[in-house]
Amino acid sequence: MGVDVRIMKTKERLQGALLKILKDKPMDAISVSEICTLADINRNTFYSHYRSIGDVMEEIEGEFLSGLLSRIKVPDSVSHDATALLYEILKCILDHKAMTKLIFSDNGDSKFLNTVISFAFPSAVENWMNTLSMSRENAVELFFFIQGGIVSVIKRWMEMGFQDDPKDLAASLNKMIISGQAAFAQNS
Repeated sequence: MGVDVRIMKTKERLQGALLKILKDKPMDAISVSEICTLADINRNTFYSHYRSIGDVMEEIEGEFLSGLLSRIKVPDSVSHDATALLYEILKCILDHKAMTKLIFSDNGDSKFLNTVISFAFPSAVENWMNTLSMSRENAVELFFFIQGGIVSVIKRWMEMGFQDDPKDLAASLNKMIISGQAAFAQNS
């Protein structure tokens, strides 16, 4: 049984309306009526597909994340070189820059970028425990430190209009990760 094209089109219109409104308003200030009016869809139709505006955003993010995960493979050794992983994340953000700017904006879901980066968590922590003889607690702390830095750099990159080449930025971020690992390992 195939996907109902009408349902797909309706969801696309609702998602598009939400993303358009997010340009000017935070999620918690948007109403279902506002989305439905912009999408030219009635409220009953909205509620036949979604329980809330949060569900719409969750589906948008889920589709983005699925697309990203289909493009990347978390390397077995994130502790040595995360450049390819970071490049794919940056490239995916760049390929969908209008949408990602909204999702990652103050009006969107600022935690979503942390979710994207967190897919490397198990691999990174395990590798740091094994290759750098870190305790699990120290490896977890290092991951969250690095994750916060990566998220901040990516947000700045987006705010600056994606000026840096994704390959160069991925290489720079990888150097920062390696430096952070080395500094943390010295203090373990």
